[in-house]
Amino acid sequence: MKNTFRFAAVVVAFSLLLACLPTVHAATNSKTLKGSELRGVFVDSLNNKDFPSAPGLGSDKLKKEIDAILNFEAANGLNAVFVKVLPSGDALYKSKLFPASYYLTGKQGGTLTFDPLSYFISSAHKKGIQVFAWIDPVRATLGTASLDSVKEMAKYVDSTQGYTPPPLAVAKQNSKPQNAASTDSPASKHPEYLLGAKDGAKYFDIANPAVRTMIADAAAEIASNYEVDGIHMDTDIYPAGLNDAKSYTQYGGTRSIEEFRRDNITNLIKEVKQRVNSANGSVFFGVSAAGTAYSLDNDFDTQKWIADKLVDYIVPQCYHAIGADTDDFKALMAGWQKAAYGTDVLIMPALNVSAVGDKSADGGSYTDPSELLYEILLSRSSYCNGHVYSASSALLKNPLNIFSDISRLYLSGTVNDKTSAFDLSTKLSVTRPSEDITVSTDDYFIMGTSNPNQPLYVNGEEVTTRGPGGTFGVLIDTPSTTEVTVTQGSKTITRTLKRPSSGGVSKITKITQSSMLPSKTDAVKSGFQYTVKCTAPSGATVTAKLGNSTTTLSQAAATAENGVPATYKGALTVSGDYSESKTTKLGPVEYTLQYNGKTTSFKSTGSLYYIGSNTTASVEVTNDVTLVYKGEDTNEGSITNLRKGTNDYITDITDTMFKLGMGGYIKKSDVTLVEGAALANHSVSGISFKKGTDGESYVIKGAAKAPFMFADGDGSVRVYLYNLSGVKGFDVSSSALFSGASVKTEGNGLCATFTTKSGAKVWGYSLEYRGDDAVLFFKYAPKRAFGEKPLSGVTIVLDPGHGGTDPGAIGPTGADGATEEMLNLAVSQKARDYLQSLGATVYMTRQSDTGVTLTNRTGFDEKVKPDFFVSVHTNSTAENTNANKTKGVETYYYTDQSGRLAGNLLNNIASSAGRETRKSYRSTYVVTRIYNAPAVLCELGFITNPNEYEQMLNGKIIDKTGYGIAQGILASL
Repeated sequence: MKNTFRFAAVVVAFSLLLACLPTVHAATNSKTLKGSELRGVFVDSLNNKDFPSAPGLGSDKLKKEIDAILNFEAANGLNAVFVKVLPSGDALYKSKLFPASYYLTGKQGGTLTFDPLSYFISSAHKKGIQVFAWIDPVRATLGTASLDSVKEMAKYVDSTQGYTPPPLAVAKQNSKPQNAASTDSPASKHPEYLLGAKDGAKYFDIANPAVRTMIADAAAEIASNYEVDGIHMDTDIYPAGLNDAKSYTQYGGTRSIEEFRRDNITNLIKEVKQRVNSANGSVFFGVSAAGTAYSLDNDFDTQKWIADKLVDYIVPQCYHAIGADTDDFKALMAGWQKAAYGTDVLIMPALNVSAVGDKSADGGSYTDPSELLYEILLSRSSYCNGHVYSASSALLKNPLNIFSDISRLYLSGTVNDKTSAFDLSTKLSVTRPSEDITVSTDDYFIMGTSNPNQPLYVNGEEVTTRGPGGTFGVLIDTPSTTEVTVTQGSKTITRTLKRPSSGGVSKITKITQSSMLPSKTDAVKSGFQYTVKCTAPSGATVTAKLGNSTTTLSQAAATAENGVPATYKGALTVSGDYSESKTTKLGPVEYTLQYNGKTTSFKSTGSLYYIGSNTTASVEVTNDVTLVYKGEDTNEGSITNLRKGTNDYITDITDTMFKLGMGGYIKKSDVTLVEGAALANHSVSGISFKKGTDGESYVIKGAAKAPFMFADGDGSVRVYLYNLSGVKGFDVSSSALFSGASVKTEGNGLCATFTTKSGAKVWGYSLEYRGDDAVLFFKYAPKRAFGEKPLSGVTIVLDPGHGGTDPGAIGPTGADGATEEMLNLAVSQKARDYLQSLGATVYMTRQSDTGVTLTNRTGFDEKVKPDFFVSVHTNSTAENTNANKTKGVETYYYTDQSGRLAGNLLNNIASSAGRETRKSYRSTYVVTRIYNAPAVLCELGFITNPNEYEQMLNGKIIDKTGYGIAQGILASL
């Protein structure tokens, strides 16, 4: 019989895990979404925007288009599709109320030979994708057809669908009758239902009770006859230019025109919801809305819809970027969280995938491939239940390859379903190692679980140091192969720790792939030889070839026998018809091995570039938050960290580094060489100033990719910018932080010195690239508020480390027990609760057991621009260390401005949780290399120490640890 020692408090405390999942404010909703988070896309049929790509396509081509949408969704982790089936008084399904759609057949009315909605449903449900039938309730006919939209429709080609739509001439001809309704259309049968617009379009008048009934009937028809998961309705009822004066006279009464319109929309929503529920109570009903939750503009009364439960969900159109001048996504999310938190109504913002890559959209914010990913993370922190991409035609193009990271986020993990992992088993187990293994050290720390009420023996000796719940760890001597026997009662477990035999070295028959140079991006200057090197079996013949050049490598040292790994080196003279006026990519070096009568070829992992004698090469940074070191030895420290895309000249080449024109060295693995002419010079066309609520910034036109470095002290901030021309100065006349700014030339760059005003404090700074521009940002210092909410107005990002396929460190209960990623999340959620109770706005990089890359964690910080960034981790020891003797809290920081926060977190976490204080260290961890705010990585304790591990599982201690984080932040204001 399995016996467990349960931490009851842990189960209670960890129920809070569910409190932060995307469905948190839908806990009492009788309808449930499939999956914890809806990830959908709008498929718009109006004007053949998304589907069908053109009128008059055959069923096979229509199926290919539908399959392309659904296959993309399934491959990338999406789970819902919103198909517009009633675009303009005509239907893309078999309806008794509306004629067949012009956008489907090329002519409104007639017989529908292919039912797109039915095919969407059957195909989507096989893939686990939900289908929402999307209806436009008021559009009856279009006005004048847009030739531009027709041209776009005609030239649309998707290689994944394997065909080309009809030519422009056919499309233009098909577009002509758009302004006319078929004879069997309600628009023709009931002209009294219609309102006119300036462009000649006709709209159904929802003030007319008969119209509302007709629309409700249409929604009920779909819910009754099709296995849809939801009915989705547009609420943009009253477009500019609509003439509803006669309707207002007839139905308005004493209400204002604004109240009249709002009431009409609310009444329509109420009637449609009632009919859908009557037709099929399991079908969701929801609406689109403007991005702003509390505005009554556009005739939306979303507060009433939420309060009266008239909808199951709302999809606000949040089509602007984080930090945008208009409708900042972060501000919109805060509004919807306030409006819907704790209610039954789900919030799922629409994301503007159509803007991705557009330099003109929100100052170039959407040129960042991670913009939508950060919007997803931010919406999760705002208790949203999912999101919907704006257009499938844009989504399928995967602009800027955005789904390389988004799909990883979707597919890396699921909602945390490991609550049972916090039960501490008292069954005898050895979790490290979980099976016989080979070790290379003279000691090995085994771990496992046991019954705390019975003695435990390892190799016949009683284990006297165990956690109160029976977890244990013992350091085993392994000078040679050792058998470890763990015994409790009648149960015995044996593990063999194997040591490789001391005599001989394993032989090889191939060249080791990672040993071949170049193993990463590398370069050779004109007139110089390139050193080629690899590891191959001794006694072999190895040659290296690049273009027309070949050389034979020499074995560096003799060996006692052939076949053991040996180093081979040689010098390759690069020859060929290469331009001396640019940098040319030569590609990988080809190595040939002749050994034991067999010839085998290999190619180096990295590529070699040739730098002409009449040019200076430049490199582009390929990784975000990339360190630039003082010298070749990384132990000397760093001078700055650069953004992905930064471009600079190289002035020297070492074995592992390039020396940059800005000074300092960068690892070859962090850059790629720029082919052709060097592209490091930037001409600045102007500098503009912008003041925001959290800081102020200078937009430097044309300075994108310029290298930079910050330094502060003595009442000023110095910004070094390289390879720039045209910078005349910075106007600080409107600045709240600076009294002056001077610019002087230094080497191949400039130094801008910003002098702070008396009493002003710069909390942080950053430089980011937006389109062709660089944005220099200075953050205002947060202020402690009076009263019970001292953190009001303070924004904090909490970063629970690891997650998804990365569990982090493993404790004595093994991979099936409580791992680091779970503990990190649980403590972060407690810290979030305390911080919110103090008035803070808190965002989290993950809400559940999902994976987020290091780049996305720091990038999210840059987008949100918080006042504090705290990364939460749990420590571990090496396998050859006695972890019973290692315990306590550590913190890590990079910048001087983060040192105070690191010290406060260290002391408050340790005192609150009852753990030892170890030390606060300066480090180069990626998540600490943040300039725009104090950033600290916390190691809460050692998961490999059984006693400390069990303490970290205790619900009260989890609570106290979260409290310590909150108090550490509060003390840093």
